Amino acid sequence: EWKQRDPIYILRDRLIAENAMTMADYEALEKETDAYIENEVIKFAEESPEPKVEELEKYVLAERETQLPWLTGKAA
Repeated sequence: EWKQRDPIYILRDRLIAENAMTMADYEALEKETDAYIENEVIKFAEESPEPKVEELEKYVLAERETQLPWLTGKAA
């Protein structure tokens, strides 16, 4: 199952096993994080202007042809 390989769950289990965190601590942190995402991150995204088309790939580290050789027909 994917949860066995999820790095978040692996870290959680390690912290609990080493008594660095309790399950209650984790659940409180998860609740706080979810609330932050719902209240702040989504609000920021919804209130931000749409990016300009010419800026859509501004912070992409590899050219499209490098990422999608099967789509462009070019070798990687």
